[in-house]
Amino acid sequence: MLEKGMNKRPSRKSHLYSVENVLQSLLQNGKSALAQGFTRFRLEKEWPKIVGESISKNTLPCALEKGTLYVWVSHPTWMQQLVYFKDVIKEKVNTHLGYPSVYEVKFTLDRRAAKTEPEPET
Repeated sequence: MLEKGMNKRPSRKSHLYSVENVLQSLLQNGKSALAQGFTRFRLEKEWPKIVGESISKNTLPCALEKGTLYVWVSHPTWMQQLVYFKDVIKEKVNTHLGYPSVYEVKFTLDRRAAKTEPEPET
């Protein structure tokens, strides 16, 4: 026969969190690949609100990697003009997100070129 109290597990404090809270914290963290993908998707969907109709008709955020936002531009003329608005776009994006996620903005004419390869580990 078991002695009294031998079958009990040590008590530990259990913290239950809703799935919504867990996902929100993961996605707002900004450090995971999932968070960056979600942030880029959110930027794409809300792009006209962030940069305005005129710019959004000629651009699209196509990648977000390690704080660099890659923006596809429809024409070289637009690209040249937008270079002067890099800081404004960065500020608008971070304000819209509510936290600093973008530290640099780069423009490209090729959407595929924006998809950078992971850096090899050293």
